[in-house]
Amino acid sequence: MTTDLQQLVRDYVHARNDYMHNVLLEKLVEITKEQNFRQILQLMQSYEITDELDISLYLSEITINDYKGLKNLTQSFLDSFEDPDAIEDLEMAIKNLSK
Repeated sequence: MTTDLQQLVRDYVHARNDYMHNVLLEKLVEITKEQNFRQILQLMQSYEITDELDISLYLSEITINDYKGLKNLTQSFLDSFEDPDAIEDLEMAIKNLSK
């Protein structure tokens, strides 16, 4: 994983300004490929500051692509998350993947 990608993920999970958070999310989605979406999620999870919404927003945005294993991974997050907004994001993501 490149240092640029690590920095982008770090900035994303640390951004608490809504505008900046959305800009960084868009950048993450743009560079996401089937080969790196799991790595991006693992990196997000490596930061203690990451909350369920950081992950659910990312997952809901990348469901426009039906990457191999994405539906099962999204379901596993749904099964473990407690935040109602994150759960709603993940339910929509799974619905999109089921189309």
